[in-house]
Amino acid sequence: WSGWQEVPGGGLTLSGPGAVSYRGFLYLFVRGTDDRIYVNRLSPLGTWSGWSEVPGGGRTPSEPDATVFRGNLHLYVRGTDNGIYENILFRDIWQGWREVPGQGRTPSGPAAENFDGTIWLVVRGLDDGLWFNVKVF
Repeated sequence: WSGWQEVPGGGLTLSGPGAVSYRGFLYLFVRGTDDRIYVNRLSPLGTWSGWSEVPGGGRTPSEPDATVFRGNLHLYVRGTDNGIYENILFRDIWQGWREVPGQGRTPSGPAAENFDGTIWLVVRGLDDGLWFNVKVF
C-alpha cells in the first residue's frame, strides 16, 4: 500500500465512491454534496482529469456503481425517486439517464457487475430483501 492520499480536484461526497477500469483509465464516480453525479478519471500516466458532472442531469441520494460490458461503461445510481437508473458511455458520449426496466425501487445504491456475459444489478429492496435484475441481450 502507498498510504492514503486525497484524490486531486477538491471533490466532496456524502456517500461512498464507485470505481471501474475502462479503456486503460480508472474512473471514479461520486455523489456530490448537491446530489449530482461526478466523475474523475486517472490516466495511465498518473494524471487526473478533475471532477466533472456526468452529463444528463442525474441526481442520487446514494453511492454510484459501474461496470464495463461489450466495450461500454455502464453507470448505475439510485434516483431521487428510489428507482434505479443507467447511463452508458458509448464511444466517449454519455447516452443519458434511463430507468432500469422492472419498476425496481431501493433505499440504497445498486451493485453492478458484468458476469457470464451479461450485466447483473443487485439492490436492497424497500422490504430490506436483496433483489437482482439481469440485463438480457
